[in-house]
Amino acid sequence: MRHLFLAGLAAVGMAAMAAPASAQSMNVPAIVEDVLGQICVPYARTGDVAAAIQAAEALRYEIIADESGMDLESDRPWAYVRLTRRHHGTVTLDLSYGRGLCSVGIYEGGASNMAPAAEPYMQALGLEPVVQSIEGQSTTDMAVWRSGTTQLVISRSPRFSPGSEMVLSFELP
Repeated sequence: MRHLFLAGLAAVGMAAMAAPASAQSMNVPAIVEDVLGQICVPYARTGDVAAAIQAAEALRYEIIADESGMDLESDRPWAYVRLTRRHHGTVTLDLSYGRGLCSVGIYEGGASNMAPAAEPYMQALGLEPVVQSIEGQSTTDMAVWRSGTTQLVISRSPRFSPGSEMVLSFELP
């Protein structure tokens, strides 16, 4: 019986080592403020992918995927860049067909701790709350803000389990 208990402890220890982060090691509101305030909101206003990448790198995110080029049907540039920061999840920047996307996946993050940190930036972009469905109050954990063609959604993400993904999508001016 004792060896089964110790084996169970060892398995828990291995799972903890494999986990990318824990709630105690992450300041989710600070990550949201960094990503929205220094990367996503400026990117939503200008559509400048290079400036967004520089801002992400200044926050110690590293590029793990970078594809960019010209669409054969259009003279508008498109780009897809994924950046990551250990224990902080990933940031995805996407510029395509005049549409922009800036998302961040955060381990151990959810609408309950990401939404309050996002609120000032949503107000700055003129976005209004549409859905505030915080875990414990309902069966989902989601927040949505919207105005015209701009929208921010915070919801659970299978890619960042048990965390969530915050996606700001917008149309370039």
